Amino acid sequence: GPGSPVHVFVHGGYWRRFSARDFAWVAEPLVATGVTAVIVNYALCPTVSLTEIVRQTRAAIAWCHLEIGRFGGDPARLTLSGHSAGGHLALWLAARHRLPAPSPLFTRDPQPIAGVVALAGIPDLVGAARQAICGDAVIRLLGGEPETHPDRYAQASPAALAPLGVPHVHIVGDRDHVIPLAYAEESVAAAAGAGDQAELLLLANCGHFEVVHPFSAIWPLVMRAILTTAGLTVK
Repeated sequence: GPGSPVHVFVHGGYWRRFSARDFAWVAEPLVATGVTAVIVNYALCPTVSLTEIVRQTRAAIAWCHLEIGRFGGDPARLTLSGHSAGGHLALWLAARHRLPAPSPLFTRDPQPIAGVVALAGIPDLVGAARQAICGDAVIRLLGGEPETHPDRYAQASPAALAPLGVPHVHIVGDRDHVIPLAYAEESVAAAAGAGDQAELLLLANCGHFEVVHPFSAIWPLVMRAILTTAGLTVK
């Protein structure tokens, strides 16, 4: 409806798999509750680098701010979520206003974001590279190891850009064997210590993929967190 909240979902897949089409189902429960839903697509690594991936996701947010009103959405009420690598991108989009001007990822006057929900996200790319989270995906994404390209990692890791200045929630399953729980715990603690409104929601009997599966018992809890972040009252 006119002036409805806008929610943008960014898919995961180690930055090199899947597409928006695979997660189109995310839009249905959002629209059913009166939210204007946007499912973002982006080119994948190794065909493109992180610089191009963030350029495309930035462009999606810019498009929303310019055009979403034609679809009944209010860009001032725009929130984000993303799963796994998409959680990294969603957090980074909220944090990018913290980038130094010389950064190749810097853009002037980035569009504001009202809140973020990271579903089993990857806030710390340095740790992910050193621990070979998702294999060599992070090292390929950034073109080398943290010791070789410290600036790239510092500018691409949401954890290094805290405080985000945006409310954010990390949702993690206690049986996630892909992304260690410590990543979310450390990110939330650091962000809250820097003055952010940051929260960790730990889900019992939940793995890495259940947080973004439409038929899992977990999904209604995830949807509740997304709607709450969007400013809606959830019964």
